[in-house]
Amino acid sequence: MKVKIFFYILLCILVLVSCSKEDSFLVEGNITGLTQSAIYIVTTFGNETKVDTILSKDGKFEYVSSYDSVKPVVIYMEEKSVWITVWVQNGETVKISGNVNYPELIETTGNEINNLLTEFRQDNKEAIKERAAWHDKDHPQNSEWDRTIRQNVGQFIKEHPSSVASLVLMLDYLIDNENTQVLGDYLSLIESPAKEDPLYSRLNAAYNRLVQTSVGKPAPDFSMVDSKGDSLTLQSFKGAYLLLIFENSTCEACKNDYPALKKIYTEYNKKKIQLLSFVFDENSNIRKNISDEFDIKWQQVIDKYGLASPLLTLYNVDAIPDYYLIDKEGKIAASHVSIEKIQQLLKDYIK
Repeated sequence: MKVKIFFYILLCILVLVSCSKEDSFLVEGNITGLTQSAIYIVTTFGNETKVDTILSKDGKFEYVSSYDSVKPVVIYMEEKSVWITVWVQNGETVKISGNVNYPELIETTGNEINNLLTEFRQDNKEAIKERAAWHDKDHPQNSEWDRTIRQNVGQFIKEHPSSVASLVLMLDYLIDNENTQVLGDYLSLIESPAKEDPLYSRLNAAYNRLVQTSVGKPAPDFSMVDSKGDSLTLQSFKGAYLLLIFENSTCEACKNDYPALKKIYTEYNKKKIQLLSFVFDENSNIRKNISDEFDIKWQQVIDKYGLASPLLTLYNVDAIPDYYLIDKEGKIAASHVSIEKIQQLLKDYIK
């Protein structure tokens, strides 16, 4: 009788273990080059976001949670300065390995999406490394390496139109102002089940926003109050070119552009072009010091929402500094361009 009870208990344990594996997923990490042991795991359940902190040992870590369908998990490393996204669902073990200094080349395996993404990145390893090196040196986008990767992304999408991996590569490499039409063309190729994934809806929304802020489109209107207390809308500047400057007082790259902006402000007639800075500072006192230090004379709006401002979404700004040139009729003449490009355009537009 005792033997039967023992085997009954053992059977229950095995069933529970089996069920627990089916009701959860496991992420196993092995990352070299880490200088910080803290790993931050971000998961989303409905409208709620959960952040777990775990500690790695010699670059190794494990994380267990539960997702009843295929969903992304974002893993932050090096004090959140480096992150990767993996795709998980219950019953799976996803393995992550690579060097933290090359996050785009970190390999993830464990299901079709992760496997396909890893295969693509390994096939494009040299181009990805060269592209990263160019961008680290502040070279403009659309380098030879950008073009190579984008062409290969297009081929991948044609071969895997029903995979969420195609959506991920679109998000990584095709979301920018220069590739709006390309993004739209490839979105039209996507098939089910990828078409039902939330990421498809996000990409469609991003595409529509890019279309709305492309050259030749009416600039999105705004209603703001400047640092002097005056109410401003797009209509306030009608009849003159308007240079919109998207910046932040702690942004060093923004400060580096101030000499060029001051030159534009002093050299051109105000009736022909006006400058307006949208400054995304949660603390307005910081801006006063910056304005005094750099002797900023043009109009400024302090947006206390900071980098969470809806205005950044309205104008599709995902990095600062950023610039829009609006023509006399309120249409977009240039968007997401450098200050050097703005200077070249003004020579053509303003005589």
